[in-house]
Amino acid sequence: MKKTLLTLFIALTFIVKMNGQVKTDTIGIEKVRSSHRFYIKGERSSYREVKKLIKTDSLAFKKFKETRKDKAIAYPLSFIGGFLIGYGSGAKSSLQIASCGSGLIMVISALIIADKTDKKFLEAVLVYNKSFLSR
Repeated sequence: MKKTLLTLFIALTFIVKMNGQVKTDTIGIEKVRSSHRFYIKGERSSYREVKKLIKTDSLAFKKFKETRKDKAIAYPLSFIGGFLIGYGSGAKSSLQIASCGSGLIMVISALIIADKTDKKFLEAVLVYNKSFLSR
C-alpha cells in the first residue's frame, strides 16, 4: 500500500510540475535608427533566438515565414545592384550610366523590400506577444 501511494504521489508531482510550467518569455522591442532590437528576458537576442520563440505560435510563425521569402529577394537584389554600381563607376564606355542607373534602381528596390520585411517581422513579434498575453 505504501509503495502504490508513494508511486502515485511521485507521478502526480511530476504531472503537476510539467503542466505548471508557464512561459515567461515575451519579446521586447526597441526601435534603433531604421531597424529594431529584440530582447528576451531583458537581454538582447539574436534573430535565431526570436525565431525559436516565435515557432511556438502558429500564426506568428506564419507571418515570420513571409519575411524569409522577402529576404530571399532583397539580398540578391542588393548585391547585384551594388555590383552594377561599382562596375558602372569603373567602366569607360557607354554602359557607365546604364549600369549605374540600373544598379541604383535595384538597390533602392531592395531597400524598400527590406523595409517591408522588417515591418512583417515586427508584426510577427507583436502577434506573438499579443497571443502570449491573452493566455
